[in-house]
Amino acid sequence: MKHNLLILIHWAIIIALIISSTIFIFDEVELSSSNAEIKDGKLMFCTTDDCISYTTKISWTFLKIFIFEIIVAILALVALREGISLEKRFKSQKID
Repeated sequence: MKHNLLILIHWAIIIALIISSTIFIFDEVELSSSNAEIKDGKLMFCTTDDCISYTTKISWTFLKIFIFEIIVAILALVALREGISLEKRFKSQKID
């Protein structure tokens, strides 16, 4: 049972890392389709509706990625704890 949990966590970590990479790619593709302008000394990316500063856009992108990385770290810690638990159980069964 715990072995299956570790495999599930392993794949969840891989999927979360792929999602964080995909977020970055999609956010950057969105910027490349916008018109770059300099307004008030700031680099702005404008569409027909509105403009957003480059620093704001990048900050939101990295915030989204950071959230996924926290999820990955939590999953990795759970996997580490479960792995240590499995190892201890295996050693105690081996001694008996």
